Amino acid sequence: MEINIWGMIGLYGGVIGGLLGWWFGRQKARKNRGLDELYYHIWQKARSYSWYVTLGALYVFFTLLNFGIELSTAMVKMYPIR
Repeated sequence: MEINIWGMIGLYGGVIGGLLGWWFGRQKARKNRGLDELYYHIWQKARSYSWYVTLGALYVFFTLLNFGIELSTAMVKMYPIR
């Protein structure tokens, strides 16, 4: 089983970079008084937990692929559109 080191660095480096960008953006918005009640209202209405679950599942599957575990997709029968 061969581990793809650059794949892991890219996968989790992207997460770390995204979280750092989000955190620094919030710090900048707080400094410019951008975190008001309208921001919190929009944040709560736009948030969907299904996106977090999907993102977590994708990271689990990509991590498994990077560790060399083979995954296959389910067979789907395609019917022609009439």
